[in-house]
Amino acid sequence: MSPRRADIKRRLKESRLWSAAKYLLPVYHRPMLGLAAARLWTLAVSGPKPRIALAKAWIAVARMRVYEGDWAAAEAACAKAQARDAGLTGAAAAAAAAVHATLADAFARELDDPATQRKAARHYAAAIALDPENPDYCVNAFVLHRYTGDWKTMEDMLDRGLRARRAQASRRGLDERGVRFLGESWLASVGHVGALDYYFKMGPLGLRRGSRIVLPLRPELRVPNRYLLDLWRPFVEIVADPAEAGFTKEDARLVTDEVWGVAFPDGRARGHVPAGIGVQKEWEAQGRPPLLRLFAEDKARGRALLAQRGLPENAWFVCLHVREAGFWSRIDEKHPNARSCELETFFDAVRAITDRGGWVVRIGDAGMKPLPAMERVIDFAHDPEKSERMDVFLCAESRFYLGTASGPANIPPCFGTPLALTNWVPLGAPLWYGDMVWIPKLCWSRAEGRALGFGETFARGLGVQEFHRPYEERGAELRDNTPAQIAALAVEMIERTGGGASYSPDEQRRQTRFDQILTAQGAFPAGRLGRAFLREHEALLEREALRA
Repeated sequence: MSPRRADIKRRLKESRLWSAAKYLLPVYHRPMLGLAAARLWTLAVSGPKPRIALAKAWIAVARMRVYEGDWAAAEAACAKAQARDAGLTGAAAAAAAAVHATLADAFARELDDPATQRKAARHYAAAIALDPENPDYCVNAFVLHRYTGDWKTMEDMLDRGLRARRAQASRRGLDERGVRFLGESWLASVGHVGALDYYFKMGPLGLRRGSRIVLPLRPELRVPNRYLLDLWRPFVEIVADPAEAGFTKEDARLVTDEVWGVAFPDGRARGHVPAGIGVQKEWEAQGRPPLLRLFAEDKARGRALLAQRGLPENAWFVCLHVREAGFWSRIDEKHPNARSCELETFFDAVRAITDRGGWVVRIGDAGMKPLPAMERVIDFAHDPEKSERMDVFLCAESRFYLGTASGPANIPPCFGTPLALTNWVPLGAPLWYGDMVWIPKLCWSRAEGRALGFGETFARGLGVQEFHRPYEERGAELRDNTPAQIAALAVEMIERTGGGASYSPDEQRRQTRFDQILTAQGAFPAGRLGRAFLREHEALLEREALRA
């Protein structure tokens, strides 16, 4: 539709003429006529049947308002239906649940607005109460509660939803076929494609149902990094449609795993962070190698391209990625994300690396701020040879990866490359790899003029928040890591990867205390915090000890 036609359509729908004339259309006049008839029935006859009919009529009106996109009117109609829906059963209850779920889905899109999230949570709860056998409502509520900070409800919703799916799959005999499908959420970003690492490791560890893994890949679906997905082909069968694997779409949906969480053989569902941490700890405990390796020709081509840009054949380099809003600009503009930070704060770390004989190769979106000319630094985000293949090569072949809380950080560990992660948000959801040092953004109380302790951050509902607005509404803000903190983390990782890092008893005590704080909050510690950062903020650990 052309912009001119779209504008005409918008102006027509906002006109008074449309407000009156639209009720000539069946989609509008039938619900209104049904509502009028139900009201007359309740006036003429007392008893449950007229009340149930009126509840159904209000649900029909709510569905019409949803079709219209008038969320406030739809919510009001739902409230009137709920006041009379004690007797709704069967198809009527399912229809009412579907309206509540549609409203919840709409409100849940406001990722950084706690008030709107609470509305979404109420509608998901209403949908689940009306149609408890529908697993999708619980699973969608789980995704919502990732952003509300209610971890217990989040895990309970996921567990309930996946149990309902398993029960339906069992009744249809689907579990016996040994097939699991991957949902499209695994392809929402390059970080999700990288997160397949923990899922595929579940198989050899005996932690996953199904020996045959199938990914239905619609031809029109955009894949964030096709080269990385191709490297996973030994572990997954890629088809265009579930029918190629002998499943209907409905049956496939019941045995589909999404990126946000999976069910383990003990029957308990876990979100992706605890699932990833548990799987990776067991993988490392068994001394298993990384799942992915680059093709020899890709390694040779990547090295040749770096050599053309001055990197000597035997030189080591660090892969750098600093999140900016560019790639997610439309979402970040509406919901400002706290994971971004300033590129300039990494310059001291870059110099610390190059002063010690290394190189730095920066990756990222072509719309990112260019790096200034710096000795032994290559800005591949703006290189003519930039490609998905080179991004993966640089993540895989670097001595370590220095970055922020962004999707590309999931790629290096698939190849065994260590991680040095800065400005991490949210505090309670780190990546799950042992060979990782990281430092979070600190949460600062504006009213009290001080940094909040790690446990305090959770107590104020901010332990899993990644958008600025929830912090602002609670009188807090996130403060980026300083250039000195980032440089200290880089130096620590240089020592670790050079075999020279050691940790004193005091440093290990601080790390243990930090892990205890996270565990007490229901979070899941992984890797270790930068030693200089922990030393600098030891007072926060002591404050938490006093609170305990």
